[in-house]
Amino acid sequence: MKKVLIVGDDVSVPRALGEMVERVFTEADRGPAMILTASSDHDVFQVVSRDRIDLLMANFSRVDRSYDLISWIDQGKFPMKKLLVAAEGQFPRKAKELRAKGVDAAVRRPVCKDQLRALIQEWF
Repeated sequence: MKKVLIVGDDVSVPRALGEMVERVFTEADRGPAMILTASSDHDVFQVVSRDRIDLLMANFSRVDRSYDLISWIDQGKFPMKKLLVAAEGQFPRKAKELRAKGVDAAVRRPVCKDQLRALIQEWF
C-alpha cells in the first residue's frame, strides 16, 4: 500500500485531494493508497519520522511555503516523490525551475484527475 501525505493550510483541500488520490490509485490499478494529511511543520515531521511516505503533495496557498517544505524534505533525505499543487498565477513556468527546487512534478489547482492519474501511473 502506497502512503500519500497531503500537506496544506486549508483543511478542506487535503481531504478532497485525498479522496481523489484514493480513487486514482484504485482506477490506475496501483492498489489502495493510505492518505495522511498535515497542516503544520510539526505534523509533517511527525508523519515522515514514523512512516515511509511514497508521495508528498504540497498544497499551500503561498507557493513559497510549499517550496520550503519540499526543500526541508530533500535536506532530510526522505525518499519520496514530491508533487507541487499551485494556483495558476503561482505556477512555475519551466520544469528546470521545479527540479532546482526539489519538485518532481507540478499540477495546477484545481487538480485534474487525468493529470494526477498519469503521474501516479508513471511513478508507481
